[in-house]
Amino acid sequence: MRFMQLSTLFRPQSIAIIGASTKEGSVGWSLAKNITEHFSGASYPINPKATELFGKPCFPSVLAIEGPVDLAVIAVPAAIVPAVLRECGEKQIPTAAIISSGFKETGPEGKALEEEVLRIASEFSITLLGPNCLGFLAPHDHLNASFAKSLPEAGPIAFFSQSGALLTALLDISGERLSYRICVSTGNKAMLQENDLLRFFAADAATKTIGFYSEDLSDAKGLIDTGRAILRRAEPKPIVALRSGKTAAGTAASSSHTGALAGSDAAYEALFRQAGIVRVEGLEELAATLETFSKNPLPEGGRVAILTNAGGLGVMATDACVGQGLELAPLSPDTIATLQSFLPVSANSHNPIDVLGDARADRYERSLDTVFSDPNVDILLVIITPQAMTEAEKTAEAIASARDRFPDKPIVVSLSGGRSFETAQIFFEKHQITALHSPEAAAQALGHL
Repeated sequence: MRFMQLSTLFRPQSIAIIGASTKEGSVGWSLAKNITEHFSGASYPINPKATELFGKPCFPSVLAIEGPVDLAVIAVPAAIVPAVLRECGEKQIPTAAIISSGFKETGPEGKALEEEVLRIASEFSITLLGPNCLGFLAPHDHLNASFAKSLPEAGPIAFFSQSGALLTALLDISGERLSYRICVSTGNKAMLQENDLLRFFAADAATKTIGFYSEDLSDAKGLIDTGRAILRRAEPKPIVALRSGKTAAGTAASSSHTGALAGSDAAYEALFRQAGIVRVEGLEELAATLETFSKNPLPEGGRVAILTNAGGLGVMATDACVGQGLELAPLSPDTIATLQSFLPVSANSHNPIDVLGDARADRYERSLDTVFSDPNVDILLVIITPQAMTEAEKTAEAIASARDRFPDKPIVVSLSGGRSFETAQIFFEKHQITALHSPEAAAQALGHL
């Protein structure tokens, strides 16, 4: 797919909503509401049985619209999708997102219908997203061309998903922790495949991290070539993938979901490894990994320093980091001597560095500056547990200040507690610092980084 075609799809100036409905709560109603509510361009609800919807005049078909249309969002019964898509071709609409289900995921008849839709799209040179998809969300342009509840925060992550519901689950789980350039539901992928989107987001300067969920992949060689090319760039963009269907039962479920084809999980594992794609195993790990990549620079190496106010969690973090392929950073003699000069005698000035349970924000701050300055340290993992003396908010401020002074080294925080850290968690989110809830989760995210 050419860059300009996908630019028109994801950044349209005008949208026709085919299947816009007056029935509150329906897909067609939600689509029309989401698009017309904030989109600054022209929007045209298409409904031959209505005259007005959300303050916009309704049209009987796209052929009745006088001006040009960049994008058609289609949510009509599957059987009439070919007819309305042909009208889009006659109207010279260059892109379409087919929300409707009832295609190859339903069996041979649905597959034949999907092939007909693809033929029409090819005949009129229409770039096609879907069918059987949620649509897409472009927060930077205030565009919710989907039936998701709301737009996420605008930011540097591009994410696409074969499952629309997984996409909305990720948005809900991640809350304000993650911010997005664009979120795309690919559905059955009749035309647009992973490779098309990877290449597009690789060329998009505002995208810093790419993530996707898939149940089946085609063009393995192309995906490997694309992944390697993205990582060879002067500013490489990390790619994070979640793929389901590891078991025979999971594969059967994905086939009934989007018509996905079965494939060996070992082959997918090898594919991701060869392409330089980071594979994750679940939604929480996906969110944590995307957050870590989007909020940190890539490290020079895998030497990690652990700074903690709890010796036991420092040991746990050490085991977890080594298990993730990281190396415990050998602190320089100067670093150790500096730490010993201000830490209590019972503290541990070697890695993992235990600043003890009575550590207040100032002790964390001096330790952070000292460890960040060590040339042997590539990555920093900071653990905070809730003791009576712990100054959670002030310690969070000290961590943010140290991060700003040493912006070239990644840092992930383990806020190993619950209600005690609610304010600190909000502070970290606001200041774009990854804060997870366990040393193991932090080590896993840093291992991926």
